[in-house]
Amino acid sequence: MIDFTSLFIIAGIVFGLLAGDAAIYGDTLRVQIAVAESLRNAGFTEASAESVFMAEAARIVRGESIIPAPSLRVNSNPSVVTALAKPLNLDTVVAAIQGQLGIDHLQVSGAILAETGNGKMASAEPVRPLTSGVKLDMVVVVVQPRQTPVQTVLEQPDGDATALVKRGAGWAMEQVSPFRVVLAHFLAGIQGDQEELRLAATAAKRFLDKPWEPSRSSERALTRNVMALLAMLENKIADAGDELDKADVIPGVLPQARAEIALNHSFLAVVQKRPAEAAGLLELSRAQSEQVDLPGFASHLDLQEGLIAWSAGNIEEAEGKFREVIATLPNSETAHHYLARLLRAKGDVQGAIAEEQAERISHRFDTKGQDLAVVLFWADPVNGAVTRRQ
Repeated sequence: MIDFTSLFIIAGIVFGLLAGDAAIYGDTLRVQIAVAESLRNAGFTEASAESVFMAEAARIVRGESIIPAPSLRVNSNPSVVTALAKPLNLDTVVAAIQGQLGIDHLQVSGAILAETGNGKMASAEPVRPLTSGVKLDMVVVVVQPRQTPVQTVLEQPDGDATALVKRGAGWAMEQVSPFRVVLAHFLAGIQGDQEELRLAATAAKRFLDKPWEPSRSSERALTRNVMALLAMLENKIADAGDELDKADVIPGVLPQARAEIALNHSFLAVVQKRPAEAAGLLELSRAQSEQVDLPGFASHLDLQEGLIAWSAGNIEEAEGKFREVIATLPNSETAHHYLARLLRAKGDVQGAIAEEQAERISHRFDTKGQDLAVVLFWADPVNGAVTRRQ
């Protein structure tokens, strides 16, 4: 028969194994959110709030970027071990083990409060989290290793608790990687959500207004890059050029970020009818592109070379470049599009029609790199215009 001491030892070993596995393989984001009673009565519990927070944080951290992602591990669907650690109240133990192992973790504490005093109307019924209700406030505190804790208070006048928690997650992630937040909003925005584009611009301004941090040089440069793309979406070409000029002079930027920014700057120079400048920027992008891990990036460079040649009046060279890309990537919608336009401009109507048909049945090879101008826009190298790709 096993006595109580043996059971206690066995239980301690099991808890230790759970905590150890959760520390090594589980999330490095710890979230604890207290919720007002009126929200709990409506079904928006602490667990609901924390799940919404984790899902939004995971979306932000997982956004595709040309620079390395933060070391923070966030999963909207936790592993079995991580799921067991929380109800067993092992979060503190897990965080302590991560600290001892040198694994950085992020601790976020929050509280959602429903305001009913000071002249604010109290809700006669439980607040509905997804509809209008009593004004909500959320206090958010973020604690990172070796850094001073930071806090803020977010307000949600319409009482939408889900939206408020998502905003809280965005603010918390800005303390870890502000560019990731900008990029996540931008990627959502170019899929058609105009509000997300506004949020991207707002988040970018918040980051760029902060004091200079050398460790975030690449993030700052790529944030300028996104600001340039936002300006191009509004056809503010001069503003886009200013943003890329500012990105160019930031020191300490990773080569892969330099490559992407230089390519976008080269594309903009074609739009501005400056082929010689565009060629120089393209050469810089090629020189810095060795560490770029984006499918099709080399073909983007070749396509850009074709656009530059076309802009400079070298039609045969441009046609050759577009055909080279098609030989490598037969389903390149971009290459077929530009070749069709060029052939039509040459008077080769049949060739243009064939390429237009190929364009219609092709798919974009650039499934990543959505912060590249060549992916988002069509350039007119002859007239110096740019239009948004649909």
